[in-house]
Amino acid sequence: MHIDLSISRVRHYRLAQGWSVLRLAKAAGVNESTIRKIDDPNWSPVADTLRRLERIIPQDFDVPSVPVNDNRAMDDAPGDAAKPGVRA
Repeated sequence: MHIDLSISRVRHYRLAQGWSVLRLAKAAGVNESTIRKIDDPNWSPVADTLRRLERIIPQDFDVPSVPVNDNRAMDDAPGDAAKPGVRA
């Protein structure tokens, strides 16, 4: 699997599950500090970390077509209408 696709799958899976970075780290068996910057577009995990993260994602999990860094992806997230600064 291409590295960028793997990173995208991890980011999207975390958001789809509603998991914090800490919850994702615990599920994958990695230290939170290892993936703290997961939402940074320049985040570049080592191969072992990415493998551990990919192991917890179901094979049939599909990545949405809207990039996770795109604010439009977050505008439609459930419950966002009640948050200040988020368009309804």
